[in-house]
Amino acid sequence: MASTERCESKLSLVSNLSMIVSDTPSKHLVEVKSFLNPPEGVKDTMEACLLLLGDIEKAGGDSWKQAKKTLGAPGQLKIRITNLNPDTVTDQRKKAARDILAKYDHDSMMKISNAMTSLYDWAKAVAE
Repeated sequence: MASTERCESKLSLVSNLSMIVSDTPSKHLVEVKSFLNPPEGVKDTMEACLLLLGDIEKAGGDSWKQAKKTLGAPGQLKIRITNLNPDTVTDQRKKAARDILAKYDHDSMMKISNAMTSLYDWAKAVAE
């Protein structure tokens, strides 16, 4: 029973965070896309999101190129995040995302990029 309650609680948390991402103004995400050399926390957050969404196979490489493409359609990104069932994400992808995000927390991400904070919180919850 406790396991079922934890799963329901996690799904509820992810759902709530998905709605927060959905409420993030699209212009903020488009602004992040315009960064030529974004802060490491922005790159890392987007890489974790891309892993969880299945847009990239593994961490590393030039994920910023794919991130810019994804950020170019912020409405579509928000829909995909809202519709993602965390149970469909492989443990391998979740672990890779956790590893990427481990050096940050909510407060440190707020200092790096307010626009990325909701994506960071969502990715961290899905990866747990």
